[in-house]
Amino acid sequence: YNSENQVVKTYTAKSNIYGGISFNFDDLDAGVYRAVAYHVEDTYYSGITNSQTFTINSYKTNTTLDVNDSSIYIGDSVNITAIVKHGDTNLTVGDVEIYDGETLITTVTAGGSFIYTPDTVGTHNLTARYLGSGNYAPSESDIVAVEVNKIDVNVLIYIENVTYPAAPVAIINASAPGTYEVYINGRPYSVTFNEGETSKTVTGITLPVGEGYEANVTFNETEKYNYASNSTTFNVVNGTITASVVVDDVTYPKQAVATVTSDVDGKYTVTIADKPYTVTVTGGTGTVNIDKLDVGDYTAELSATIANYN
Repeated sequence: YNSENQVVKTYTAKSNIYGGISFNFDDLDAGVYRAVAYHVEDTYYSGITNSQTFTINSYKTNTTLDVNDSSIYIGDSVNITAIVKHGDTNLTVGDVEIYDGETLITTVTAGGSFIYTPDTVGTHNLTARYLGSGNYAPSESDIVAVEVNKIDVNVLIYIENVTYPAAPVAIINASAPGTYEVYINGRPYSVTFNEGETSKTVTGITLPVGEGYEANVTFNETEKYNYASNSTTFNVVNGTITASVVVDDVTYPKQAVATVTSDVDGKYTVTIADKPYTVTVTGGTGTVNIDKLDVGDYTAELSATIANYN
């Protein structure tokens, strides 16, 4: 009888001269059984019944987890194989539950594999639980730890030397999406990289001529990415003025007029006959009256000293 009190086998035999009878139960599956012996009453002996409960144990199994990598970055995957053995024999029957901590992540057949992509940073303790099959007993593997790491971010900032009055333009190259904080000479800016974007530019404000201006970029740590930063220096060099002076010929005793044209507004000096005259250029032009000059040929020389320009 099995554990549900169903008859599973019936054996008939005669006792030996000592009253003993033996049976082999090698064709029974693992389980708990009750053997009942009956002696039918005959001419010489009365009937008798006796029983004995016994257990046929399942085959012991050993379950292990094979993981192809013990340290990965978030977003990467590992290949997990559930290996179940009875002695030296690999089993391919029965289900194996695979857990991350106490969370069931999948069920595979013994000997099967699974691609797992952890979604959080940290240590993931993986185990396999073989549920048993037929005459094979359940078993559980040891813990296999997989360390999931944050991704390192590569970020670079570069600014070419600037000619006044152009504004500095920072080129930012980055390997991760997210928001980056940019500082150009201490002035804050921010730039956001979307997935797949690797380069952005940030335009600062016009700076006076000088050397060793600093620019830096930082990326703050997130659940997926590590902190990163980079810095650079750049110079602002003097701008170039394009200017000209024109003095039309006059007939004595008229006074000549000097006209200065320039791409930079400011104060200019026109020198004629060793006498300087100041001309204020606004909106690209400026004029000044020249003192009465004697008849003759004269040369007008133009000069200027304007901050941040040659």
